[in-house]
Amino acid sequence: MTLYIKWDDFVKNGLYYFLILRERRAMIPVNVLTLIAASAPRPSVLVLQTVPENQQVSPVLIPVYINLNEASLLSLILKDAQLTRPTSHQLFYNICSTCEVAIQYVHIYKLLGCIFYTKLVVKHNNKIQEFEARPSDAIALAVQQGAPLFIEEALVNSAGFSCALPHETMDAALQEFSTWLDKTSPEDFSD
Repeated sequence: MTLYIKWDDFVKNGLYYFLILRERRAMIPVNVLTLIAASAPRPSVLVLQTVPENQQVSPVLIPVYINLNEASLLSLILKDAQLTRPTSHQLFYNICSTCEVAIQYVHIYKLLGCIFYTKLVVKHNNKIQEFEARPSDAIALAVQQGAPLFIEEALVNSAGFSCALPHETMDAALQEFSTWLDKTSPEDFSD
């Protein structure tokens, strides 16, 4: 079993990580890499990235397909957009904050076909509760509260894509891109 947790995070959220360890599940931390919004009928893609425990381990990308409506709302949250009226996610977040409900973590635990199943784990009055949620909703709420995201290791192995590039290749590609940018101006893209 592999479980990657930073020591500072463990100290900060020790009780909740203890519960994860007690369940003997191999959970990998992930973060949101990007959101690719597509127009219907194609689904949008929320790209999650594993958080490697060291520089020698390449991250794995996990695509989560979501509908355009969910992608639009999630995009607003990821951009920390300030709207005149709250979205449903912001309303729920405000209610949670007022009622002292803390989102502990998001647990992506199952994949059937191309649909991920997720639990939102919250704490209220020192009681931990899990709620079934769509990945886009759970992730949106976790991002707002700065709560960690976890995915089962088996799902990373079955649905993830390795983005392994040798460190030297990545450095060379970034240098080449930087050189190209230096020689390019916005006018080069006009008709």
